[in-house]
Amino acid sequence: MTTQSEGLSKRHKDMNNEGNHLNDDSKLSEKTLNESIHEIIDYTKKKFEPLGYSIIAENTISLYECQKYFQMVGGPEPNSKNKTYYMKPDGGIIYALKDSKKIPILIVEDKVQGTNDKRYCQNKKRQSTGNAIERAAKNIRGAEMMFVSQDIFPYVLFAAGCDFHITERIILISSIIERICDTSFLLLPIHVNIV
Repeated sequence: MTTQSEGLSKRHKDMNNEGNHLNDDSKLSEKTLNESIHEIIDYTKKKFEPLGYSIIAENTISLYECQKYFQMVGGPEPNSKNKTYYMKPDGGIIYALKDSKKIPILIVEDKVQGTNDKRYCQNKKRQSTGNAIERAAKNIRGAEMMFVSQDIFPYVLFAAGCDFHITERIILISSIIERICDTSFLLLPIHVNIV
């Protein structure tokens, strides 16, 4: 009997032998996002700088820093051990800075999910859906701590891939979205648009 780990290892080797890599699609999508982020930062500067704010963008934030935002609204004392645990959203974190107060205003992520379209063309067995989106849950929880004092939740997640195709809708709605909502958001409501 093959273990789940051995099966995954075999699938990775098979993909590599065929000249494919698990993150080929996501690299292209993240590159597009990174090119777009510069335009978003420029737009944000035009809107915020006349109000006396500076705009900065950072690639990472520690769990400790997220907990510091949460502490400002009555959350527990941040754990200093969490200074070494980071979230790194694909599009980074944009802040408005005024009077040495750093206010998060946007977090953007990009997840490409699914290989069943390619597997179908190769007459291979269908795989389950959902792992790329589930990996976003950690960052969603960190963002939740950062925005808990605000009336908005400016966390944007672009999700693409065959797992979101119309043929996967029943699975998507009952599985992927449910997993995001049930495991990620405890304090803030979520609004999901599927196009």
